[in-house]
Amino acid sequence: MCRTDLHVLEGQWAEKSQVELPYTIGHENAGWVHAVGSAVTNVAEGDKVIVHPLITCGLCRACRSGGRAPAGSGTSASRC
Repeated sequence: MCRTDLHVLEGQWAEKSQVELPYTIGHENAGWVHAVGSAVTNVAEGDKVIVHPLITCGLCRACRSGGRAPAGSGTSASRC
């Protein structure tokens, strides 16, 4: 658990994340895709992945490049 997780639990990101509690916290996780369904086109078995705490498209330029909000914006949310 890190400070970001506490922000989620405290409701500080509620408007941006639109997450309702209870919610499984933790975003500093990584792994490999074990299997995908027939409709999945943006990841494949064996791809390395991370968990992101906010819902973003994952496909736009900012998301695909790991882009972050501009410095000094007060948030680390993707620009998506």
